[in-house]
Amino acid sequence: MGKDLRVMIHKLLDENNISMRELGRRTGIRNATLHELANHKRQNIHFGHINSIADALGITDVRRIITFDDVVSESLNQSGIESEIPVACTRECKRFLSQPQTYLHKDPRKTLR
Repeated sequence: MGKDLRVMIHKLLDENNISMRELGRRTGIRNATLHELANHKRQNIHFGHINSIADALGITDVRRIITFDDVVSESLNQSGIESEIPVACTRECKRFLSQPQTYLHKDPRKTLR
């Protein structure tokens, strides 16, 4: 088991009801960089980026911006596919796989309105 540092961009965008582009405008961080941070594609996270995000959103507790999750290899389905994912996500994925009807909408167009 290892550790995984993640920047919770999508959660922050939802909480502040802003777009990625707006966060980029407020912080001066390139949109491509924000997308990489949001999708966990960056190997290095710069403290300057974290500080800019905190300043732009009025955040004083860094734990609202980053998380340090345990990472485990889990077999998520019967095909035996394994992947390293955060423990919190593992629980949610298992819940989804055991009760998909609670997560899926009968008419996906209703979620777009």
